[in-house]
Amino acid sequence: MKQKIFLMDAGVARGKTHQIVEHLATTDTKAIIGTQQHKLSLEIKERLIANGASEDEILVISTKTDKKCRSKFRTAVASGKYRIIFADHSVVLGRYPGTEQYDLFIDEVPTIEKTVRFKKMPKRIQEVMNILFDHQITAESSYYELRLTPQVALEIEAILKEYRNEDEDSVISYNKKFINLCYAITNSQDVRVEVRASEILKWKAGETPYVTFYQSFKPSIISVYRSATIAAANIHNADFFHQWQDVADFEDHPLCENLRKDVSELKSHLIKIWFLSEEHGTWYRLNQLGYQYFLDCVADAVAAHPELGNAPYIFCTRKADENGDPYHWKYEGKGLPGIRLPSNVKGIDGFKHINIALHLAPVNPPPAVFNHKRDRYGQTSEDVKESIPYEGHYQFMARTSIRDYASDAEVHLIVLDRAAANALQRKFKCANPKPLDIGIPELWGAQVEAATSTERSKNSRARAKAIRDDHALTEQYDGFKIIHWEKKESKFLRQNPMDWWKLTSKCEEDANNLVLPANAPRPQFREGDLSDLNNHKLKGNIKSTKLAILDIDEARLPPKPLSDFLYDCGWSHFIYASRSNTADLYSFRVVIGLSEAVNAENYRRIIELVVADIATYFELDKRPKDYPIDRSKLSINSRFFSPTVPDSGHGFFIKRHIMAGGMAFEAKFLDVKWFLSRNQVFDPEAAATFENAPAPKATAERLDPETILAKWETKPGEGKGNEHLFRCAIELKKNGWTEYETNAFLSTACERNRFGEGTDRDAKTTVRNVYAWKGNRSPSAV
Repeated sequence: MKQKIFLMDAGVARGKTHQIVEHLATTDTKAIIGTQQHKLSLEIKERLIANGASEDEILVISTKTDKKCRSKFRTAVASGKYRIIFADHSVVLGRYPGTEQYDLFIDEVPTIEKTVRFKKMPKRIQEVMNILFDHQITAESSYYELRLTPQVALEIEAILKEYRNEDEDSVISYNKKFINLCYAITNSQDVRVEVRASEILKWKAGETPYVTFYQSFKPSIISVYRSATIAAANIHNADFFHQWQDVADFEDHPLCENLRKDVSELKSHLIKIWFLSEEHGTWYRLNQLGYQYFLDCVADAVAAHPELGNAPYIFCTRKADENGDPYHWKYEGKGLPGIRLPSNVKGIDGFKHINIALHLAPVNPPPAVFNHKRDRYGQTSEDVKESIPYEGHYQFMARTSIRDYASDAEVHLIVLDRAAANALQRKFKCANPKPLDIGIPELWGAQVEAATSTERSKNSRARAKAIRDDHALTEQYDGFKIIHWEKKESKFLRQNPMDWWKLTSKCEEDANNLVLPANAPRPQFREGDLSDLNNHKLKGNIKSTKLAILDIDEARLPPKPLSDFLYDCGWSHFIYASRSNTADLYSFRVVIGLSEAVNAENYRRIIELVVADIATYFELDKRPKDYPIDRSKLSINSRFFSPTVPDSGHGFFIKRHIMAGGMAFEAKFLDVKWFLSRNQVFDPEAAATFENAPAPKATAERLDPETILAKWETKPGEGKGNEHLFRCAIELKKNGWTEYETNAFLSTACERNRFGEGTDRDAKTTVRNVYAWKGNRSPSAV
């Protein structure tokens, strides 16, 4: 039977903690509350007392104030003396006698995973480690789980006995990290310990001194409580949700009915977001630049800024340098208004009078963590970014007056790079972020611009090759594999293979004729190749897809202009009205066929570029409500409601078939190989545009566009930039590139001054003139 877990999934400041406090203060419920910080425990305790709870029945335990907090917690629970007990997350996640009398409330997302990395172990530890692997390890399995077999149990018992003897000559006595790993292996009921099979094989063979273990809690860790509730924002992005969703039953807690509206609905017009660089959001880049120098420049820029200067603000930085010394803030302790907070601060209310926040701490998990979450749990790199760095930014910024519903003050939020800013913008649904110049040219790509054309070509080709190699591993299949669910909550799915013509005909028939009662459940669909047809979920189950799908609601423009754009791009597609479509506001889904199946990462690359192309063509930065594309539905894991007649009766279905060349009766789809060779929007929140896309790779029939560009590009000051731009466009056309492809490639080249530094370089007009000219002679250059 699956572990049942209640969720209170709601944005910051919506009153999750308030509802728990009110519930506990007005009932006799015995509860244990897990928090991330001692300060937060004290804050919630005071709120309980203010709401009528007796101080004598409340106990606060913390690793900050109690040396043996687990022992104290165990004693308090077993005694039953206290009705409400506070403790750290790390303490409440465990098995203790007497917890079956208590309801567990975990405030904020708990950490359920830990990475343990060993480097150059002492020989004794290596010998012991080898003993723990009594099963044969093969490279066929991605990960090997350390199971507590009888033989392993005996070995660990001997290890722990040696540790407890505290022998001064035993290296085991001093290796607490290894001992903690052994304890984790013995707790196989609630803890899973894994290691990448290929890595441990190399370690055993002496090919590498490093080995990394991954410890993670199972949901059974909280099964000992009478009930368990997790209250936090953006729970669906959290690690525990990704890892437990197939082995736990999540259910909304009844207290969710009384939560307030989200701040994005009430205060989005008051929130301004600034970013300090294009892509200096990682420690690697900031360390190259000089992190302390960067902080000094930020401090000066904020102090001098007309909208930010002389106002109190909160900020966070990286903790310490390589010597263990904390990084200093230029004006800290000099009577100026900066207040330093930890970067992982959550839940506290003490700074809601502040209207400015600066998150200056790069928070990026190492590649090994990204790879583990991808390979083991099916999480994409964007899933990991949403759950760790972007969620950290969101929580930190919400310490400000954003959480004060009575405040009407403007709030300014400052983050390291554009990607983080756009992630915040999506969560708060406010105006587009703006750059904040702190006087360091390198933050805006000056160093990249200085690269030679040869270096740019080399780097571009290396990136393209890595993507091509990844795509080559995706298994291809004929037609389309349509996945159906009878309703959103369905625990079963069915899959039907279809060709393009049958798919469009079926969708058209349902869009025009399938009328469902207003309260009837709506069927859902997705296209893709699944690993397990008995698993009704997509996360970690869908391997690839051949349909790109966009979700657009309440658009001001009708879908026909968008269909015309897709048709001009040469992509067969169809568009159908969604249930909420009306005569005044258009709500619809756009379905675009792909030439090949793509995995999750490459699907995200392609659909981000499609969205960017649409945004640029229709100038959505100026008129975002013309086609408001739901960015939360850009994942391969998103389902969509199947075509039906809208409730309003105002439906439509648009289908546009573009035929491939030759005698075969085949539709032409979005060219996957070309899209994967374009300049990628590596981060889904980055502001990539149609003009940022380079042309596809060369084929036997078409020369590499970089080769053509290298022939015609001009250095700044050489002159004839416009003429060479025109000649380059002609040669690209002669080599078979479409107008769309040539425009994309040359627009990027002009932005990077590949035809000199003239401000009148107009790739779009030049390309249009070249492709509109029908003569046999080359026209004179303009």
